[in-house]
Amino acid sequence: TQAMTLDSSGNLGIGTSSPGSKLETVGIIRASSGTGQLNIGITGGIPYIQGYDSVTSGNSQIAFYTNAERMRLDSSGNLGIGGSPFSYGGGYTDLWVQASTSPVIDLAVSTTRTGTFYASSSAVTFGSVAAVPLIAYTANTERMRIDSSGNVLVGGTAARGTTAGAAH
Repeated sequence: TQAMTLDSSGNLGIGTSSPGSKLETVGIIRASSGTGQLNIGITGGIPYIQGYDSVTSGNSQIAFYTNAERMRLDSSGNLGIGGSPFSYGGGYTDLWVQASTSPVIDLAVSTTRTGTFYASSSAVTFGSVAAVPLIAYTANTERMRIDSSGNVLVGGTAARGTTAGAAH
């Protein structure tokens, strides 16, 4: 059987005789160095990317670069954006967002930004950006709400009376 095919369109197939794109492989693509490897493939119908370090096999990581490292995923599932992930231990999985000024996590519905979390050296801020309430839940039940007028509502979902900013 033929291991590699280069068709008249310039498509290269490895493990296939009829490549449908510039490079098409059947099987795992592996890039390796002396201590690590990167595997890209499909197993059981699920596409995957796997990083493996043979020296510290319990601590493999995958880093994503543009002109510098932008994101890193470690073997515990911790994800660092803008820096390496930090692990608190104790079975927690961490999302670490780091920036030279104020890191921001924005939440959007479709393409409309509705909520945000950000931090500076003097404060950690979270809130709704659109005219929607900020709601706190425990036991899957609403316990507190800050409405778009700034009223803090505890144990209710609508302001009673006309005292703005009062706790209800």
